[in-house]
Amino acid sequence: GPLSIGDADGEVSLGARKVVVFANSSVNLRSDIRVTAGLGTFVLIATGNIVVSPTVGGPVPQENPPIPDLEGVFFTEKQFQTGSQGLFSDQQLHVRGMVVSWDRMFLQRDLTSSSVTPSELFEFGIDQFMLFPQPLGERELNWSEVAP
Repeated sequence: GPLSIGDADGEVSLGARKVVVFANSSVNLRSDIRVTAGLGTFVLIATGNIVVSPTVGGPVPQENPPIPDLEGVFFTEKQFQTGSQGLFSDQQLHVRGMVVSWDRMFLQRDLTSSSVTPSELFEFGIDQFMLFPQPLGERELNWSEVAP
């Protein structure tokens, strides 16, 4: 079955740790995932869908800069789904880091009918890019000369 990370009542606070999760399945994100900016990173690589629970997120933040709900690098071979509680009943989802989906991004959230605020906010986190584990990004090329 799918892997679940977190629970509906809390947040996963990783601080300055560097966590890499490989999942040969779908993954349900059931709570906020937070790291210390510039020090910690969370990398999730899944073969199945990454599904964000509709309970992850919150009201449109008033603080500046806003506190993200999910931080890290999220990579899926299928879909990244943001989850929804229904028409006009969702809260904003703020993701800081990177999201890669080979199939599609399924943006499902919907704020009030008169809202000009985005339901999903994706912020590129340069620190998450810089902290990405180097062995996972290396590519080895082997060149060989062959006779015609």
